[in-house]
Amino acid sequence: MLKKHWGKITALLLLVFGKLKWVLALFKLGKFATLATMFVSVWVYALFYGWKFAVALVYLLFVHEMGHLMAAKKKGIKTSPAIFIPFLGALIGMKEKPKDAQTEAFVAYGGPLFGFLSI
Repeated sequence: MLKKHWGKITALLLLVFGKLKWVLALFKLGKFATLATMFVSVWVYALFYGWKFAVALVYLLFVHEMGHLMAAKKKGIKTSPAIFIPFLGALIGMKEKPKDAQTEAFVAYGGPLFGFLSI
């Protein structure tokens, strides 16, 4: 099955990396970037593992990242929207440093806690 889709995936990766400026601009689009990268991740995972697995995996990644985001907001830390990267996961960026180690740990544990509660 991998050989069947290898050409499509290679073409997609070449397109993405070839147009890196466009991809970087996508990160500045806020919530649209989250939705767009979510759908791209679902599509790429579905090519390999089927749509049910793809939707479930991206859902879990979304909940995990929202845990980090909500924990950061609770502590007053500004963040960027979540960005999904196929085969790597997802991320949110903190726009400022946590004031101490306790705050950093609170934000770090927010993701796994939300992920655990969503199961």
